[in-house]
Amino acid sequence: MGHFAHKGRNILTVDSTTLTEISFSELKDIKLSYGDLYWKKKDGKCIRLLNVGEIVDINKLAKFEKVTAFLYLDLKCNRSYIEQGVKILTSILNSTDEKERLELRRSFLSHLYPLYWSGENEGVLLDLVMIFQNTFYSLDEYFGREMDAKALSFYQRSCLVSTLITLSALVCGYTHGAFLKDLYNTCYFFDYSYAITDHSSLELEKIENARVNHLPFGHEIEMVRKSIESFNYKYSHTNLSNLIRFHHEFLNGEGLVIGSNQEEIGELEKLVIFIEASVEFNKTDYLTRDARGFLKKLFCELEYDECVIEESLKELLGRDFESISTKMENAA
Repeated sequence: MGHFAHKGRNILTVDSTTLTEISFSELKDIKLSYGDLYWKKKDGKCIRLLNVGEIVDINKLAKFEKVTAFLYLDLKCNRSYIEQGVKILTSILNSTDEKERLELRRSFLSHLYPLYWSGENEGVLLDLVMIFQNTFYSLDEYFGREMDAKALSFYQRSCLVSTLITLSALVCGYTHGAFLKDLYNTCYFFDYSYAITDHSSLELEKIENARVNHLPFGHEIEMVRKSIESFNYKYSHTNLSNLIRFHHEFLNGEGLVIGSNQEEIGELEKLVIFIEASVEFNKTDYLTRDARGFLKKLFCELEYDECVIEESLKELLGRDFESISTKMENAA
């Protein structure tokens, strides 16, 4: 994944009526592919260049721009839904008025509610991931290429983890734009050491077993912390880099790095611990994972070990979504 297939491997017969033209200028603004991306040859045959959810590296696509004005997408997500979500988050990012940010936060949660909470609308998890990435992602292009080349599975998991941690913080009342942006980008470094060491996606089963059983598995924390400096990410909130030390902690003091107990861990660290413990290290498939009601299941319905999340935090994560539900019922 992440690289163009060898000659002849991905020449496919595709129903052209399902494909949407996309210009190279549009592709430059996309970080993950909205769907399977194709180059259509003169004879009408289509060659798949990217699978849905893979990194869009415009440098790799440059050679096709010399022979065609457009590539083609078999869309798997809702672009208008993503654009509306990005519009609201961008307003939060740019707002300097706390009252306005709180109102925008409410609008954003209402935007997510019909699909990811009540489950009355259909959609895919990729929509949610792309809303956050298109708004907040600010890492050096080299970071994505490095993860693409060495550990794409970890990169895709990082996209989901970063999204869910930042969304959880927003739900809990963190609305300052620069803070949310720093938080989102910091979370990508949690798994980066897997990419820069000898670990590969072939070892996912071993790594997943380590996650489930609270065991260390080649995670070199200091190396990850140094990687932040190597990519020159400019923090407004430099203390957020300390979250990297906490993402393998647990509330019972049995963490892998610090061994902090519940009283020593702040709310933000608790969110990181919860999401990190909830997202598997298997191949992240943004399409087949059931998106309807995903956040309600994650925040309220699934059972977790008490070392992962407190009941009070679960209640906090579900409170505003449930209030939206009550408001809609009263309106009806």
